[in-house]
Parts: sequence; C-alpha cells; structure tokens
Amino acid sequence: MTRLFRIALILLIASVGGIVIYVSQNPKVQLTRSKPIITHEIQTSDGSRMILIPAGEFYMGSSKAGIRTMPEGFRPNLEHYTDEMPRTKVNLKSFYIDKFEVTNAQYNEFVSQTGYPPPYNSHDLAKPYNWSSGTFPPGAANYPVVLVSWEDAFAYARWAGKRLPSEVEWEKAARGTDGRIYPWGNEWSGSKCNSAERVAGRPLKSYAAWKGFAQVQRTRLEKPIGGLWDVFGQAEVYANNERLKHLQAVGSYPEGRSPYGVYDMAGNVMEWCSNWYDPRLLNHIKDSTQISNYQGTYRAVRGGSWMRPLDDQRTSARDACPPSGYLSVREKNEEGKMQTYSWPIISIGFRCAMDVEDAQRMGIISRSRSKVKKTGEN
Repeated sequence: MTRLFRIALILLIASVGGIVIYVSQNPKVQLTRSKPIITHEIQTSDGSRMILIPAGEFYMGSSKAGIRTMPEGFRPNLEHYTDEMPRTKVNLKSFYIDKFEVTNAQYNEFVSQTGYPPPYNSHDLAKPYNWSSGTFPPGAANYPVVLVSWEDAFAYARWAGKRLPSEVEWEKAARGTDGRIYPWGNEWSGSKCNSAERVAGRPLKSYAAWKGFAQVQRTRLEKPIGGLWDVFGQAEVYANNERLKHLQAVGSYPEGRSPYGVYDMAGNVMEWCSNWYDPRLLNHIKDSTQISNYQGTYRAVRGGSWMRPLDDQRTSARDACPPSGYLSVREKNEEGKMQTYSWPIISIGFRCAMDVEDAQRMGIISRSRSKVKKTGEN
C-alpha cells in the first residue's frame, strides 16, 4: 500500500470520529517516578486558568524501540509512524497554556461581544453540536466547543489576548520532561480520559476490537461511501440523540492530568495547534523558532478524542486536519461516476497559550512573577 493511499484511506475512515491523519507512535520511556513540578497559575480575561510551563528541554516524539513496546493488538508496521520519529530533545522557553479546553460558555462570550458567527454546519453529523438558536446546546456550557475551524480558534485566541499553542508546546505541556507515554504516566488506564473505551463501556485492547466497536455504533450515512474508501466499512457516525453524550465536561478526569496539571490532554476532543503539519518535523526541530518556517496543507491537531482508542491518546501521537475542519474527498460512486463526499469533523476543539512576556505586558503577572505553587503531582 502506497503512503498516499494509506493517508487518504485514514483521512476518510477516522475523520468522522475526530481524527484525520492517524500517524500516532509510542515513545521510548524510562519508567521513573515523576516528581512534583514547581509552576503557577494565572487567570486571563476570558475566564481561563493558565498554567506556566517552565523553560527547558524535553524529549519529543518516539523511538523505534518505544514503538515496539506498544500492546501487540496496536503494534503497527514502523513505516506508519515515521512522522513521529526520531525521538528528539527540544528546548523551549517558558509559556502559559490553558488548564482546560475552551468551553462553549467561553466561546459564547466571544460570539456575543464580537458578533462572530456561532458554530454551525448544515451536515447531519453536526446537528447535536450546532448552535441552532445562536447559542450552544442545552446543558453543554462546560463542554469543549466543537465545530470550530482553525481560523475560528485563531480568532478566539486573538480576541482573548492569547494564541494557539505550537505542536511542540502542546506536547511538552502534555508529557513533561520524563518522556511519559500518557499525560498521567506510562501505563494505559481507560478511566483517566474520555476515549472510545468509555463510550464502548469496556476495554478495547486491540485495533480490531476498536474497529468492531466503531462498526457496531455506526448508522447509515445519507449517501453511503463506497469504492476504495470503504475498505473497513462505512465511516462511523452516531444517532443524533447519542452523539452529544460522547463529549464530557472539561476537567472531568483529574487523575488524567499532565505532570504540570493540565487537563484533558488525552481524549474528549482533539485540539488545534498553531503550526502547519510538517511530516518531517522531528527530523529538524531543535527549538520552538523552527516550527513556524514550514508551510503545508493541513494544520496540526493533538490529543486524541472520545472516538479514538488508547493508541491515539499518547502524548506523542501526531495528527492533522484541513484548516476548515471540513473534509472532502472525490471518488467514483457505485455507478462509476466521480462524486464528492464532504463532512465536518465533529470532535476538534482547542485551548490557548500565551507568552510570559505578553502576560507581563498585560499586567496579568508582575515581572517578579506571582505566587509559585506545586502542581501536577501524579
């Protein structure tokens, strides 16, 4: 199977569940006990609590040896994971990152103050998440906002005086400096994040088990997808009255927080990052300044989602999505005629980041820094 075919196939099969290009890998990790990290929190004008991620080096990406330690049921051919190799030491300056994903309530304030269009898409998949009356669905105030494009997330961040985190910043905030596999440590636990295991109500210890679960959950698409795109069956979609239940309120998994105390870095929704997706990033990245030089087609997204299995919840898993948050493919239908199939990706949200210098400039912190405390003791 050629690389182009593999990527195109994964784009279709996984996107409805929230992932578009599935290129996850596992890192080589030393199983050491993590220590409390000295950091502090601030609160910004949009109501977010942000956590300081201290300056310094960390290990990003995966090694071949680390990938081979994955559970047998998820272990792939190494060529599927080249985008996440080699495991590389990267140096970052200090920055702040939101403790939680941006919620519907926060995004509503942005919409109300600016007149920005609320999240809405006419596709059937989007119905449970649409802001049909100009506001978010009932009871979903503290859920992460979805149906937002990269441009939407960027606009919110700019309004809030912040920015989107780079993919490198996101990974450090998720895994710390000990190279851990998951935000909470090195052993998988389905109780520590909102993943497909929660939706399924049982462990999914192999890709085959996850695939079977997804196929049972699917319902018939308005226009079923056939041809080469349907190798694994129709794309998974959920009945309207069930989809919204798969999201969870932000911060629902305190035991799954990262070593810095950042929540939901695995599961719930995937998150937009600032940079374009560079498939060779790990081959040349050494510090945060190099990531902005690449121009591509897709934006980087991180963090797994409620539809994805344990393999995609790892801190090193890399993914990408069209900036529109909308996927389109063109292929032959059952009659042999070319047809375009399009749908929104319903499980991507975002969180924001901020430079320390910007927090000082806006008077959020003094140059001597605010009160320091221990956080993220896992």
